[in-house]
Amino acid sequence: MKAWKRVQEHTRAIIHLTCENDQAHLISYAATGQEAWEIFSDTYASSDVSNVMELEERYGAAKKTTGMSMSQWFGHIGDLASRLREVGTILPSERVADRILNGLGTE
Repeated sequence: MKAWKRVQEHTRAIIHLTCENDQAHLISYAATGQEAWEIFSDTYASSDVSNVMELEERYGAAKKTTGMSMSQWFGHIGDLASRLREVGTILPSERVADRILNGLGTE
């Protein structure tokens, strides 16, 4: 299991290092190569209705987990918001602030 995790972290690092600066921010909070790849796939694969709806659903359901730092939480929401904007969704800052606050939970 440790070896697999190390390979995934290494893969993510390689993907990150080969990105342009304007793309690297998208995967800055990805933990694995697979997660980084899925972020790029979601972002650049298509802006068709089903892709936009899936991103909207993920954004609306986002919750801060117990082990997630506030920095990671802000980064996660920022990443989702960026991806939505890139596929043409209008996302005012008030909506981002609402998702950040409503996703915090009780901790």
